[in-house]
Amino acid sequence: MLRTRFIVQLLLALVVLMLPAQAWAWSHQGHILMTRLACLRILQDPAAPEGLKTFISGHMKYDLEACRKLAEDEVAGAEPKNYLTGFEGVATLPDRAQGMSDGKVPLAPFKMPEDKMHFLDLEVFCADPVYLVDPAPQQPQVPTLAQVARDFTDPRYKIGGYVMFRVPQCYGNLVTAIKAKKDAETLNWAGYLMHYLEDSHQPHHSTIDFKSLSYLAAAKVPGVHAVKKTLSTGKEVSNYEVDKGNKGINPHGDVEYQLFENNVEPRKTFRADYWKKLQADLALLDAGKIAVIESPVAGTWLGTVEPNDAAGKDKALSQGKGFEYDYSLLCQGHQYLPLVGHAAQAAYGTGEFNPAAFFGFKEKMAGADGAANDELSVIDMIALQNARGVLAAERAIRTAW
Repeated sequence: MLRTRFIVQLLLALVVLMLPAQAWAWSHQGHILMTRLACLRILQDPAAPEGLKTFISGHMKYDLEACRKLAEDEVAGAEPKNYLTGFEGVATLPDRAQGMSDGKVPLAPFKMPEDKMHFLDLEVFCADPVYLVDPAPQQPQVPTLAQVARDFTDPRYKIGGYVMFRVPQCYGNLVTAIKAKKDAETLNWAGYLMHYLEDSHQPHHSTIDFKSLSYLAAAKVPGVHAVKKTLSTGKEVSNYEVDKGNKGINPHGDVEYQLFENNVEPRKTFRADYWKKLQADLALLDAGKIAVIESPVAGTWLGTVEPNDAAGKDKALSQGKGFEYDYSLLCQGHQYLPLVGHAAQAAYGTGEFNPAAFFGFKEKMAGADGAANDELSVIDMIALQNARGVLAAERAIRTAW
């Protein structure tokens, strides 16, 4: 038993040593937009608590037209200097902090820095910790919830990431701050919670192949190749690398910030299409016409903290519905990885990124988002997952209040 666990850990360690660093999820612009919309939905709801509306109004000054301009015209960029106050500042802080000294400090109780809080590579809990481009029949791509360790000290989380623990932790801290009537802390934890929930909707934040390079190797795209290594056990593992001269190949970044990189054609048209689709998807989600994972209700996000148990608060992070909820969000996003991978093949066919080929790429989707014959473009997927992120962020804040 111990030998088997050692072999699995060794395999994971070798895989992660060959992996480049994780990237951010939705770009600063995407996070600002989703957070604004989540706040606006609360402000525009007559049934929302007046205290919550007053709090949001003090930290979010934008209307729907301002959101449209952000989506279609503005360019926040990698250093969002004009978006650092109120909800906008805290919604981007978890990403910005990764470049600050404070962001390098290990976070309690995980003993890992900020950059490990934004994702979970689900495959680390599968028998083989690899992403499967063409899985065999009946071979699952993601682990069942029962296979995912409830103990954050499990070494696989050091590789896979801690977002499933971080989400309920932020929720608990937010509830505590609200009860204590600490405005600054309430804003901080509200922004952090919204950010990690939004991250959990980015497909690349659910997989060990977080740049979709497995779709680009094997001579499909110039400059991308597989690196293979045979372990002492006889197990052969593969990772994928980009040649030094082709470092711009990054489908993860293409999903998150390429759309907002500028507002000239073809992005101008795609950005307008994205905004229309985002608004339509929010309406369909509200009407129950698009599959949505239900947010936990108040009192269920965290497990029960046992009296006189010093470690009870830490244990509670995985025993409540928040842990399970975030797992479901990650699994939902994981289903779009083939769409992104195939779009990347089309976009990088010459080795240079083609935005029209990427954002306009369509593929038939089955399952929760429609019949097998339904087609979804990359723009459709981004808008849909952003709409779900808006809904998740809104419901979490309302529930905490």
